[in-house]
Amino acid sequence: MEPQHPSKTRFVNLLASPFLLALPVAVIIILFVPAPAYKYKVTLIKQEYIGKPSPLAFYFDLNRDGVDEELEFYSNITKGEAAFKVLKSDGCNYEQWNFPGYYEPYSDRHFCADLNKDGFPEVYVFYYKNDSVFMGAVQPYPDKKVLFLKRFITCINKRDGKIDFAIGGLQTTDINGDGNKDLIFEITAGYSKQPRKIFVYNPVTGKFRSSKSVGAKFGHIVIADLNRDSVPEIYCATTASGNIHDSLQFPYNDYSSWFMGFNNHLNFLFPPVRLDRYPLTGRISLFKNRKGRKFIATAAYDYNEKKYRLAFYTAGGKAYSRFSFPLPYSFVKNGQTYFKPVQYHGKPYIFLCNKNGIFYLYDENFHFKKVKTNLAVQTLDFTGDIDGDSHPEYIFRSGPGFRYTITDQNFKTIARFRANFKPEIYYYKWGIDHQANHKRFLCKQNLRTMVLFSFGPDYNYYLKYPLWALIYIVLVFVLWFTQHMQKLQAQRKQQIEETINTLQMKTIRSQMDPHFMFNVLNGLASNIAQGKQEQAYNYILRFSKLLRSMMDKAERIDISLEKELAFVNNYLELEKFRFKENFDFEIKVTENTNLNQRIPRMLVQLLVENAIKHGLRNLEGRKKLSIDIKQRDGNTVIVVEDNGIGRKEASKIPSGSGKGLKLIRELIALNRKTGGSNITLSYKDLYHQDGTPAGTQAVVVIQKGTSR
Repeated sequence: MEPQHPSKTRFVNLLASPFLLALPVAVIIILFVPAPAYKYKVTLIKQEYIGKPSPLAFYFDLNRDGVDEELEFYSNITKGEAAFKVLKSDGCNYEQWNFPGYYEPYSDRHFCADLNKDGFPEVYVFYYKNDSVFMGAVQPYPDKKVLFLKRFITCINKRDGKIDFAIGGLQTTDINGDGNKDLIFEITAGYSKQPRKIFVYNPVTGKFRSSKSVGAKFGHIVIADLNRDSVPEIYCATTASGNIHDSLQFPYNDYSSWFMGFNNHLNFLFPPVRLDRYPLTGRISLFKNRKGRKFIATAAYDYNEKKYRLAFYTAGGKAYSRFSFPLPYSFVKNGQTYFKPVQYHGKPYIFLCNKNGIFYLYDENFHFKKVKTNLAVQTLDFTGDIDGDSHPEYIFRSGPGFRYTITDQNFKTIARFRANFKPEIYYYKWGIDHQANHKRFLCKQNLRTMVLFSFGPDYNYYLKYPLWALIYIVLVFVLWFTQHMQKLQAQRKQQIEETINTLQMKTIRSQMDPHFMFNVLNGLASNIAQGKQEQAYNYILRFSKLLRSMMDKAERIDISLEKELAFVNNYLELEKFRFKENFDFEIKVTENTNLNQRIPRMLVQLLVENAIKHGLRNLEGRKKLSIDIKQRDGNTVIVVEDNGIGRKEASKIPSGSGKGLKLIRELIALNRKTGGSNITLSYKDLYHQDGTPAGTQAVVVIQKGTSR
């Protein structure tokens, strides 16, 4: 047989490696082991129905202790007041302030900012009374201070005796360069039509300034210093809602969407740029490219041509680049257009839309980046730093039942959850509640329901990796241990086989003792010479049976008790022939003895041979040997007894190397290793009444058990 090539041997060893064999098994097991799919978990804490009129709740750290307080805003219809209440982080009431008016239900109601620079934020509250819009201000901490309750901002035109307006775009910046931040916002009338203006509140003078009213409906406001004169500008995009026509004599009607820019005096920086005509929604965003250059990005959806008209502008309203992006109206209707600046793997993009699970991102040169996700039909509900890592997370909503997905800034899903709202009210807001020990809660509210969720790491998500590694390691160990035990068993089997071969040779040599053979042959020759042919013939037959028994199944190390006794009987007959009638032996077997049980080959014969060789050979007079086989307590007992000179006297006579006893013990030990019955051997010295040796007794006990 040709030896295997070394490379083939290495390949076989590699395939048999426990590290490789454990891998597919571990993968299969891991697939069936339940484990969190996302590293964060969102758990519902409470969901309650708010019975107060037009209620809204927000969270903000008013006392600068790192833990948010709850701000509740609701209208007190009975007293005709707009109520504002602060609850401490433990849920207890801190203070309540009432303003003479009402909250507009679908409008921003407040803004928190430290405009007086004393280290604690003020709360600026917006409300209306009759046709007038007012602002009040309180500083809850540290002294529950009322700064002012009522400052007039503007009047709203009435329609059918009612007013309809919204306040938005609230943010702060030092618009006039005096070192103090100003509050900037827009007021846009709806069916009331007017006013539609940008406002700036100066906290030092306590006065409001506003832009000229236009017909366009303000949507988004961006503050940026594009011309790099250290004085920020105000940019906005309007929505073409189709309420104010040119015939009403208001500039820049809302039958078109416009891109506008204002300086710090709230005058136009450049003639407004028409984005597209009604019906159309305009969007605007500040974009900073990889080199740090700032642009104003605009987007307007053309409902007629089913396209998004995209553009980037620099200072002075100069168009840097333009592009038309085809997009079916269904994506706009389902809220799958976002238009938000994002950092995707550290690179700036505008996040435009989601088309069948593919997010479309683009830069100022309209190099598009397609990001494949598992978010098929999703509305972007909220953007904010939810996990506190200084990077934004995104909350997407999909399908019925308000299923939500939270992703990191690279759109990798980090959590999923559900939050059901009453279906009759769609308007709602998201917020983040910062609590002690860096805990964060997500809050979601519409006009009647408040839902609070805990948000935090799911540590089981991180434990699944060491669990998977442990599964793999355990499998590797089990396979290695199995292979190791198989190797040990193979080595043990080989060792036993080698021992068996050795003992077989020893037993054969013992059975074919040259001294015994020589004496038998001499005795036969003497009988033939004396003319005792018949006696010689009988002993030749016995001798041939003995030889045949020695050669029969010599490869086996065990034999049945019946065959062993037959062999011993032939052996003793020949020994009797040698001793010339000066030797008697007896073999007794009880009736209930199992003669088919297996015993080590030569076990009885070696005991008999030792008895003759060391006890009887040097005895003067009649020599006797008995073999008694009986059952005791379920065990087979073999007693070999002689009337020889005894072990003490025999040890004084040099008669051999003692290999017979050693061979007996090796045979017994091998029998135990190969699964045979447990066997014990003991010797007893016999004495006459006068103390002289009377022989030796060897006792073999074959314990009850399953024989082979």
